[in-house]
Amino acid sequence: MSLPADELIAEQLAFKISGFVITPQISILIVLSFGVLFLLLSTLPFFKVDFSRINRTPGKKDIFQQ
Repeated sequence: MSLPADELIAEQLAFKISGFVITPQISILIVLSFGVLFLLLSTLPFFKVDFSRINRTPGKKDIFQQ
């Protein structure tokens, strides 16, 4: 798939943290997992919102005529 872990560490393309090697493939998984986490955290509050209670008055009022 890619170079051995020792070569990746020597080329500074991978990091060794307390015996665990973070390769580029693992870093992509970490970034994607953070993206999914933030997507879930940003969309979950909208399930509790009741948009049917929003007051939609007929007429053309702009934001300054309220």
